[in-house]
Amino acid sequence: MKSSDKKLLIIFGALLLIVALILHFRPKKVKLEKLSILKNNSQFFTVSSCVSKYYNYVKDKDATNILVLLDSSYVKKNNIDENTVLSYVDDLSENQKFRAFKMYSEQIKKNVYKYYVYGEIVEEIINSEPEHIKDVYLIVYLNEDGMIFSVEPYDGEIFNK
Repeated sequence: MKSSDKKLLIIFGALLLIVALILHFRPKKVKLEKLSILKNNSQFFTVSSCVSKYYNYVKDKDATNILVLLDSSYVKKNNIDENTVLSYVDDLSENQKFRAFKMYSEQIKKNVYKYYVYGEIVEEIINSEPEHIKDVYLIVYLNEDGMIFSVEPYDGEIFNK
């Protein structure tokens, strides 16, 4: 085999490898047809309670428990540890709370669901309506067998379509 043929083969192989890597690591789009709007009040309340528990730890700046509740793949992807976790979460004051508005659900496995949650952080003020602080989007993974959950911040893509 000629040296120019070897070079051509190496270049072709490298290009093939690059294309394979790009296809493997491209962002994955959420398929809306697999999702359903969550209308079950009991499930809505359960998921909302999970998010509220997460935000209570955020409010308390409890790095250990925040790290426990963050989804392990999110933690791994962002190299989060107890020293850095607070820089990945919102900064909430004592009077701020989470309110859920809308959720989509997707069944991942038997008794394991993925919920896309849209809500807001509000400031509770005595004798007046809560004041909107900001919109929030999260993903909650819930294993209904043991009521085990994890949370992942989310960009809200499906709610903004």
